[in-house]
Amino acid sequence: MKETESKKSGWYISDKINLVGIMISIIVLVLLANQTNILNTQFQEKDRPWIGVTTNFSMDDDKLHIGYTNFGSIPNTDGKILVKVDNKPFSKDHYAEWNEVDDLGVVLPNQEKFEDFYVPMEFLQQAKNGTALYFGIVLNYNYVGNQQGEFGGIWYYSSQAQKFYYDDNWAK
Repeated sequence: MKETESKKSGWYISDKINLVGIMISIIVLVLLANQTNILNTQFQEKDRPWIGVTTNFSMDDDKLHIGYTNFGSIPNTDGKILVKVDNKPFSKDHYAEWNEVDDLGVVLPNQEKFEDFYVPMEFLQQAKNGTALYFGIVLNYNYVGNQQGEFGGIWYYSSQAQKFYYDDNWAK
């Protein structure tokens, strides 16, 4: 009797199984698309280079010593270093006009590199006598897929403490 009823309604057990299979396939495809989106976001945010300044600045004679590290999980492909030194405060708004002083080169994950930057002697003398000294650095770098990253910071020198303090920083 059940067999006759299912024949009358036009739904066989095999049709019901096929329908359930199609629904499961659609759910799997939606979940797969969602997982792909999550992995893409993870690559863009995590699996990339994250290069930033790591050490407190030290200053002697006419140089600032600075260290930077790649905190990301892949190396960058190239990059450049921009700096600005002044005895007046400045902002990051016009950092594209700062002086390009060096190529960043490739920085491997967890690799630390060091740079020396020459500072005009009049700024150093004024800083030691209590006048403000501001130092800005931008690390622009490229990585896989023509993607770009950036770390920038502005520090000021305290003649009383004889060390640099963050004024502003950013990362992209």
